[in-house]
Amino acid sequence: GESVPDISVLKEIADIFDVSVDYLISSEHVSEAAKPAVNDRRRLINRISITAISIVLVWLVAMLAFVVVDIAIPGLRAHWLSFVYAIPASMIVWLVFNSIWFNRRRNFLIVSLLMWASLLSLTMTLMPLTLDIWKILVLGIPGQAIILLWSKLRRAPRSVASGSGS
Repeated sequence: GESVPDISVLKEIADIFDVSVDYLISSEHVSEAAKPAVNDRRRLINRISITAISIVLVWLVAMLAFVVVDIAIPGLRAHWLSFVYAIPASMIVWLVFNSIWFNRRRNFLIVSLLMWASLLSLTMTLMPLTLDIWKILVLGIPGQAIILLWSKLRRAPRSVASGSGS
């Protein structure tokens, strides 16, 4: 403890223990393995927050449309449909962010919810016509079957560059 080792000796010691020279000379040691885990968790929380904020913004726009239409056209009775259309819009936002950042297998669930929400929105929009509009929902059955069959498709595994001379 009365001398400082040469930098080349520090480098050799660091190589032996598979650590950096900074790790050897610092007094506080933060595990290198812990840093990515903290960053990954923070990144996940940020992505979930951004997705949630975007969905809440869809509902804010729906609320704004509801209020504006209610004030501008007081006798209109269907201004509540802005909330009905916010449901499929929310599904679209969720689908986009899920495709970019999260588990793509969940997209099948989101597409399913989007299909049913869209059919329900159309049904509720056309309800005042007093027709048998509920039959529109029957379209969801083959649509759901297509989504389920689509979810069973698998991608071919990516091959390594086939340019080798074997």
